[in-house]
Order: sequence, then C-alpha cells, then structure tokens
Amino acid sequence: YMLRPTFISSIEYDHPFIKIELKQNTSQKSYGDVDIADAAYYFEKDIKLDSHFASNNKFNITVKGEPLDIEKVLIYYVDEIPPEFSMQFLKAGVVAVAVVVLLAILIGITVFV
Repeated sequence: YMLRPTFISSIEYDHPFIKIELKQNTSQKSYGDVDIADAAYYFEKDIKLDSHFASNNKFNITVKGEPLDIEKVLIYYVDEIPPEFSMQFLKAGVVAVAVVVLLAILIGITVFV
C-alpha cells in the first residue's frame, strides 16, 4: 500500500483480534505520502476479496508458515481533530423555511381576500 512504516504506531495481537494502529498527523505527511484512510480502505477491500484492482493474487497472511483465516474486518478511522457540530447551517435552513411559509400565507391571504 506504499505506506511508510513510521505511520504504523502499533500492532497488537489479542486472540482472536489483531489491531493495527495507524497514526498520521497533517504535519507528518509530506508530498507523495499515502493517506492512512486510503490505505485502510484498500486493505479492507483486499481482505474481503472485493479488491478494486484486477488480480489473480488472493490476499494471504501467514503466521509461522500457517495461513491466517480472516472472518471479519472492522476499520475505524479517527481524525486528529474531533468533529465539531454547529447549528449555524441548520439555523439558516429553518429561517429560509419560515420565510417561505410566511410568504405563502401572505400570498394566500391577498389572493383570497
């Protein structure tokens, strides 16, 4: 996936789970570096045998020479900056709907009176 090893912060095995933690701050990423979200996306697709790329090679992982069977894949992506939810856009939409309703009422009153 052309991901630099410096972005792999830890690999933990806790039977039956394998946790691969990737960390990439915006300040660490240089031109040409692969985004960890893209790498995780394609990794998940390859493991689920739903690759975007035509290939006869099946994704195989071996541990001590034995093939590792993967039953379920979960990818969690947490951004370095937590999302902020704002009511500002919702407030503008509510005001727009209120204006349209008031205009409809005023037009209805003037037409039928």
